[in-house]
Amino acid sequence: MYPQAMDFMHLDLAMMDGIKEILDRGEQKAKGGGIFEFRWEKVKIGFYRTLIHRKNVLMREYFMLHSSLENYPYDAETACHKMQEIENRMLAGMDLAPPVVRVEQKRMQADLAAAKKVLRIAIPEKFRSSPGRVYVFEPEHANIVKADVRLEPDSDTESGMACRLFNPDPEKYSLPFTWGVFDRNGRSYFAKAEISAENIFPGKYHWYKLGDSRLSPSSLLYFFQTWHMQWNLSEAFNPLQENKKMEIWANIKFDGKMFGAESGENGVYVERIVVYNNE
Repeated sequence: MYPQAMDFMHLDLAMMDGIKEILDRGEQKAKGGGIFEFRWEKVKIGFYRTLIHRKNVLMREYFMLHSSLENYPYDAETACHKMQEIENRMLAGMDLAPPVVRVEQKRMQADLAAAKKVLRIAIPEKFRSSPGRVYVFEPEHANIVKADVRLEPDSDTESGMACRLFNPDPEKYSLPFTWGVFDRNGRSYFAKAEISAENIFPGKYHWYKLGDSRLSPSSLLYFFQTWHMQWNLSEAFNPLQENKKMEIWANIKFDGKMFGAESGENGVYVERIVVYNNE
């Protein structure tokens, strides 16, 4: 069974609060019950993992309800440590081959990294007056595939961070710049676009519109012919508007003589991604 993002859309704040209440009641009943208490601990793993991997959705929902994150009841990093304490006890009690243990430990490291990822509630200035629903994808949430792309501080951005492609190979990364939306499960492209030399602003960030694209529970936004930088867009998918097309935007800077700048190291910087639903 391989669940997708849409399979968990019912896990909103109200549902999570209800689940926590059940887990707390059960914990009191199982306390001191030996194996039953440990089994109940294992039941909590799904709850903790949801707090980690739906952190963006849950925190944004709370912010929309309260106009602040003050008193937000859950902390993803704390949840991850509690979850991994249980998982480590499980691993210690199982006769697993060392390679299997290493796979589990690597997955646990990825969970902790996800729990620590930054979430900024602020909408980019360009979209603050937009009347529709704005989904913001932060630079820290990019899937960086190769070492030639790095996440680094950038004072020229609103978020203070950017994903940077270092010293691009002129043969692989010559203009026009390509990007698009791809559905991993359907193995099909929802949208493709190019940014040509006459449409770039060397050394400066600019909001580029990919175009309008439908989304899916497995859609990703890719950059470059190499796909070395990607963003998972499933968070913006709404199963009630499956065929609805959304506007896809990215804040991008092209720098260095390779892209027409007077100076600077050659590179392509991508800050935040915005998916905009005008309904």
